[in-house]
Amino acid sequence: MKNLIFSILSLAPAFAIAATDPSVVSLRVDFKRNGGEARSATLLARTGNTVAILDEKSSRESGLEISALPTEAKTPDGQRAVDVKFTISEIAKDGKKSVIAQPEVLVHDGKTATVSQTEKNGKSLELTVTPKIL
Repeated sequence: MKNLIFSILSLAPAFAIAATDPSVVSLRVDFKRNGGEARSATLLARTGNTVAILDEKSSRESGLEISALPTEAKTPDGQRAVDVKFTISEIAKDGKKSVIAQPEVLVHDGKTATVSQTEKNGKSLELTVTPKIL
């Protein structure tokens, strides 16, 4: 039986991740597009798993999808932290999706980090995240 489990895990590394006990992270995400109304969401994710927000009303001409992949980490001074890789995509009215940013932040557990981006065409995006390892 042990050999069978080892074979399955070696054939499908995703099972190895599922077999461990990943931490659950609460992600408080606030985002603002082009200086408009701020939107907020609180997401729960297991470390190593992606979660997403779909905001169809982020602007008149397009929606916004924000996906986050949290990973438990340590800062250089040894404190608990969360590394969060974001993918921010714009979704046009015709459903076409295009990635507009892929920021990555390392945040102390329970602290806040903000990422701002302004494109050449003047469009802006501000993203604030507060992770908490549960």
